[in-house]
Amino acid sequence: GEETLRHSGLCYAIVRIAGYNELPSGESSSVFLQQSDDDIVPVARADVADVCVSSLLDPNASNVCFYMTKKSGLKQYNIDDNLSEKFIGLEPEKF
Repeated sequence: GEETLRHSGLCYAIVRIAGYNELPSGESSSVFLQQSDDDIVPVARADVADVCVSSLLDPNASNVCFYMTKKSGLKQYNIDDNLSEKFIGLEPEKF
């Protein structure tokens, strides 16, 4: 699946998660997008939906593959406020 998408010539964003938790979106943690699978934890379904929709609309989320996780104890924020900045930090895949 992923390799077919990568070699299709289409723009893509592959979002990987460790699973879903049952907490409300943004509950006492911040969303992180990272390209390694170190320390990934389950995330809220609403946060996954926000990241997926934002990745469709943000040119900085083109041709990237990343893990979505949360870090506890950090300041809460509106997920839409910072996603573009988080996409900028991702390295596009090259083939």
